[in-house]
Amino acid sequence: MISNVTASFRRYDGIKYHSSREPNLELVADVFVPSFVAPVLLVFHGWHGDRKSALRTAELFADEYVVVVPDMRGRGDSSGQPDVNGWELLDAYDAVTFVKRRFADRVIAGAPMYCLGGSGGGGNVYAMLGKFPWSFAAAAAFCGVSDYAKWYEGDALGEFRDDMDVWIGVKPSDSPSVYQARSGIELLENLHTPLLVYHGAKDARVPVEMARRYVAKARGLNKPVTYHELPDIGHDIDQGALAAEIKDFFKQHPRPLAVPTQGIWTVGGYLQTPTARVELPSLDMLAKARLTLTPAGEIRGATLVDCDPASRAGEAVTVVPFQGSDF
Repeated sequence: MISNVTASFRRYDGIKYHSSREPNLELVADVFVPSFVAPVLLVFHGWHGDRKSALRTAELFADEYVVVVPDMRGRGDSSGQPDVNGWELLDAYDAVTFVKRRFADRVIAGAPMYCLGGSGGGGNVYAMLGKFPWSFAAAAAFCGVSDYAKWYEGDALGEFRDDMDVWIGVKPSDSPSVYQARSGIELLENLHTPLLVYHGAKDARVPVEMARRYVAKARGLNKPVTYHELPDIGHDIDQGALAAEIKDFFKQHPRPLAVPTQGIWTVGGYLQTPTARVELPSLDMLAKARLTLTPAGEIRGATLVDCDPASRAGEAVTVVPFQGSDF
């Protein structure tokens, strides 16, 4: 339903859609639609939040973008259980592909997509760009979690560790690959999307080392990351003060990314192209795979080249066609 109308956009509250992988999973998103055709922007809410907690962020960008804010699975009105950058990222991708169909008259045909998020949502952005490396022309992350094992180990109060015990199911010391497969820093070799990173130097909830280590590794790999460390700022970053800068950054990248047709990719459970998905035997597995694709993103071949156990190298990887979510 339409719950809010301004001079520049309408907010469609609580639109339901289904997971493309798990059809019985009912998911919910708010969609902000301007009065003119525009590109799509995916906004992630925070770790303990839901789509309502991202309302202010969405409104900052709804005058220039079709903004999609999903309730991540198990949060807000979406069913399922959170899985920390597992299939919940596919849910978010389903949301934007659904919105592009549902509001086709308001989405610029062939326009690029963008994404942003803060805190837990910033961690979603880091991993999203590693698991969906062709999907977004530019992105922004605020005070995001780049390494969930380090975050788990450093959470003295258990504020987030207790969630990970349930949502992930094991401790990082017991199964390192489970955390690696979910962490953006482990998927950095896949990054092609220009990324704008902000982090407060005095952040006590998501330490600034999360950004510093991510950015240092990105620069070592010559990845397109721009970093702004904010002195005397903690976890609560004023996104309103930065909105114009982020919009300008997005506008510097007005075209969808080209799809490389050959390469070796790091796969954290799965890797999504525009038309198909490579799925490892487990969502908790981290491996490298050699992919051969068409320019449209169709996967012509996918084989493991670096994995545990090493004896599986050379095996074909499961490829699943992607049709998107239904209405």
